[in-house]
Amino acid sequence: MKNKTIKYLEAASMLSFFYVFSAMLILRSSDKIAVVIFIISTVSSLILSKGKIDIKKLTHPPMLALLASCVFAIASYYTHGSSSRELRALLACYFLLLAFPWHLITLKRLSYLLLLGSVFSLLYTTYHSLYLNQPRGIWPINAIPSATMSATICSLSLCLFFNIKEPILRRILSISFIISLITVLLSDTRGAWVALILTMLAIIIPNIKRNKKNIIYLFIIGISSITLLQHPISERFHQTEKEIAKISSGNYHTSIGLRLQMWLAASEIIKTNPALGSGTSHKELLQQLYKDKKIPSIIAKERPAHYHNQYIDKTVKGGLIGLSLFLTILISPLLTKKAPKIQKHLIMCIVSIYAIASLTDVPFNHGQTIIFFLLLTIPLSYKNENNEEF
Repeated sequence: MKNKTIKYLEAASMLSFFYVFSAMLILRSSDKIAVVIFIISTVSSLILSKGKIDIKKLTHPPMLALLASCVFAIASYYTHGSSSRELRALLACYFLLLAFPWHLITLKRLSYLLLLGSVFSLLYTTYHSLYLNQPRGIWPINAIPSATMSATICSLSLCLFFNIKEPILRRILSISFIISLITVLLSDTRGAWVALILTMLAIIIPNIKRNKKNIIYLFIIGISSITLLQHPISERFHQTEKEIAKISSGNYHTSIGLRLQMWLAASEIIKTNPALGSGTSHKELLQQLYKDKKIPSIIAKERPAHYHNQYIDKTVKGGLIGLSLFLTILISPLLTKKAPKIQKHLIMCIVSIYAIASLTDVPFNHGQTIIFFLLLTIPLSYKNENNEEF
């Protein structure tokens, strides 16, 4: 192939990643639109490789975990029911990643993608929270998964900032870090705050001795951002204190209280089918539990679509098999040995954000957050010689 043709095909292959770090972060039903974009990238990738697929991808542990999850999701969908959104995201990612040339995801390109994603995330959050002053529940993309993706961008920017020496890229990453940090703070999402704080500490502590100046610089940025947004942050803290006080007095009619009651109700549902889960029938089982006076009326009236904890939610709907496959998807990228050290650090950041966020939310129930996780962790878990120079 001619050089120009190769460049055009590579650009078309990368289109899916540009979409994931831009339009997917702001558009309603953007995970559905992603399927069309992924088909274009998949076809372009196959033309680029002359229809050949790297056999190593088929046996790569994270790809095997993804394939197993696809099979289970299909079987669940046609038996006791499962999310079509989750199934669509898993299948789209599997076929794209099978054809896509992973070596195109260099750390330099990733740095630019992080900047792009941070800008789109900030525009989305400020438009809906400040300009339109909309409640988080009616945003086109739920504020919690949106904040999870922003927290991921923030942690990756920070990790790369400490590991890349090129001045231009460091400036780009510092800007991306600042923008995405402000976005997470603006999101008013406690789960994303905790996930980002803990992940940032895990990144910063090993770098204290050799990056003192940079850490001071980042500390000043962090304090400045918190000071700038101290009003919404302090309001959220006061709200949390009030909710804890109410729970202590026996009042569970709060955001935290409802979550606790959902988790207790979920433990009863899990008993009905611990191996395969209850699928979409979990709502009917909730109503039965209320009739049997095993759960309070507020949970029955709430009719939750999920249980505000990914580990519990997976067990309720997919049983221990579904939970095991989810944990395999989450952990398998960490277990690959051939990826360069810097790529492993980046994977640890992503897994950390998602694992902690999963304690109070369900990031793997939303198409956007599933796609975001898979399209980052799987290519990064593979040895890329283009990244060894960094």
